[in-house]
Amino acid sequence: MKLKVESDSAPLCSCANLTYGDARKFLARPSGMTYDQLLVETGAGQTCTACLLDLEYFCSSEGAIAATKGLTTDANTNTHESRTLKRCLYDWLDKVLPMVAFNRTNYVPVICGPDIETNLRVTNHKLLFKEGHNPPFKIRYAIRNAAGRLLNRDTVLLGVGEELSVPVSTFLDPPEEGQAFSVGMVEIDRFGRSPGTRGTTRPQVEILSKEGASAVHSQAYNSPGDIWFTAQNRIGEERLFVVILNASRMDLAFSIAYPFSPLGLPADSLKEERGTLAGKGAYVHEVTGIVSDDPVYSLRTQIGHAAKVMLLCTTPNMSRISIDHP
Repeated sequence: MKLKVESDSAPLCSCANLTYGDARKFLARPSGMTYDQLLVETGAGQTCTACLLDLEYFCSSEGAIAATKGLTTDANTNTHESRTLKRCLYDWLDKVLPMVAFNRTNYVPVICGPDIETNLRVTNHKLLFKEGHNPPFKIRYAIRNAAGRLLNRDTVLLGVGEELSVPVSTFLDPPEEGQAFSVGMVEIDRFGRSPGTRGTTRPQVEILSKEGASAVHSQAYNSPGDIWFTAQNRIGEERLFVVILNASRMDLAFSIAYPFSPLGLPADSLKEERGTLAGKGAYVHEVTGIVSDDPVYSLRTQIGHAAKVMLLCTTPNMSRISIDHP
């Protein structure tokens, strides 16, 4: 199979300003460079995470390309003199111990309202990887309402090349009077029947509205601390909502504050909401009252323990909705 080779100037991770040429220099280090080390040293794949599959494909394929050209890289060198004892031990363990598949848990919001539907979609395709990189997966999902109450749970075996689609918003109650929409969350676990490649089954949340559709891939929870978003100041032209999903069974203490300058400086008109979210619950806050003349502003969400924070942007009448994560 002929492997695709990107030019040195092509961007590999735009967030970290990393090109394919830059990454090849890291990979060619005689001292060794693993996939995880590449992420740590370059900062690639740490922001929007959209490039993680490209990074993983790059690391697996570039070794084969380098071997055909006679280049010395981590992927084809047998030189261990410069490697630490710890690294040599890990290399030996990798050879004698079997690979083990492990679970990945992701969280996505569910919203329900007039002309608003939410679907969970999971596919099991090999993408750019070779055959065998996407084994059958056991997919387990749990749908909960805003209070964390379990509404539905199911387990599905997703074979190679198969797809799963679940209309998760049908399990939520309609919004109460005065609410833009009702909110809940889906917790998704994926168990590979054998070791495979990360990313071939990443779940997607799809939101359908009256005049459009949007989707984003799911992620694991955010760690405790500050979660920042920067938004355009277009109050009146669009509506902005912060969604918090509690990944723990314990109550979650949180705060939402805005506006800040893009550098994180609080405005004189700073607003802050503090609250507690029930275990496995979901909460939505609409951003209102921005009086700053600045074209952009930042907002900060603080979470006391593991939770997923996401952002919804809608037209004033909710006819179009987009969703994103930090």
